[in-house]
Amino acid sequence: MSLEYDWHEAVHWALKAAEQDNPIGFLMLGDAYIRSSVPDYDPQKALFYYHKAAEMGCAQAWWVLAETYRNGILVQQDFVRSLAYYIIADKALLDINNILEDGIRGMSSLLNKEEYAQSWVLAKELWGAGPWNDYEPLKYMNYFNPQGPVQYWHKRWN
Repeated sequence: MSLEYDWHEAVHWALKAAEQDNPIGFLMLGDAYIRSSVPDYDPQKALFYYHKAAEMGCAQAWWVLAETYRNGILVQQDFVRSLAYYIIADKALLDINNILEDGIRGMSSLLNKEEYAQSWVLAKELWGAGPWNDYEPLKYMNYFNPQGPVQYWHKRWN
């Protein structure tokens, strides 16, 4: 089975998501209209959708806008605005990172060392080579607390 990219279908579903005030829908619309190879290339519409997604808290949209203003793509180059957008993107990602770290800590407390290591190996397999090449999961088992995740969460919540 071959998966072919249908631009009109992609825009249809991104619009459906955007109609429900989904920031990822707006981000996808920005991505759809920014490519010069698409049927309805419209960089101004793309910028509008990126701004809409950013206003809704989408860190990736803030990053796209930061890059846009940094490089003067479709807009007049503006380093001040670019840095402001990078700062907002960083803050949004920090908030997401804190939520993810809480999730990692919570799940880690439910697993023994072998299961924990298996989770990291699986993550590496699913992600691909990337930055994981020298990663040793057992070496980082007690990363969140020297007493280990189970004891850490037990003390934190009791």
